[in-house]
Order: sequence, then C-alpha cells, then structure tokens
Amino acid sequence: IVLPSTFSVSGKWRHETAPHLEEILECLSPSHPCEDITVLKSQQTAVTSALLVYLGFLADVYPVNVGFYLPSE
Repeated sequence: IVLPSTFSVSGKWRHETAPHLEEILECLSPSHPCEDITVLKSQQTAVTSALLVYLGFLADVYPVNVGFYLPSE
C-alpha cells in the first residue's frame, strides 16, 4: 500500500514508521481471535493511515463490503 504525499505518513507502509500501530493492525487480521478493537489515541498518530492500509488489505485479499466513516470537523 502506498499512501499519498498529503498524509503525514506517506509512501509505502512500513511498521517501522509507526511501530505503535503494529499490534492494532495484527488484531485486525482475519486470523486473529480478537472480535472487537477499541483504540484510545491522541491526534495525529497515523491511525487513519493505518486503517486505510487495512482497507487496502481487505480489498486485495478479502473482498468484502466495508463502511469507513471519518468526522468532517
């Protein structure tokens, strides 16, 4: 997955860029036993970028219908 230059974390996704998100992404894996994930975070921590990477993964590997909503303000 390559994120656009407008993102704070742009280019090809690497866990080294945001190691604090690696466990979250692992929990999102279909093979992980976790059913619910809650993320408490501060602003500007690349979580939106990580979720876009995850949606790209789903579209490529497990094509399913997904709703992804972001606040407008």
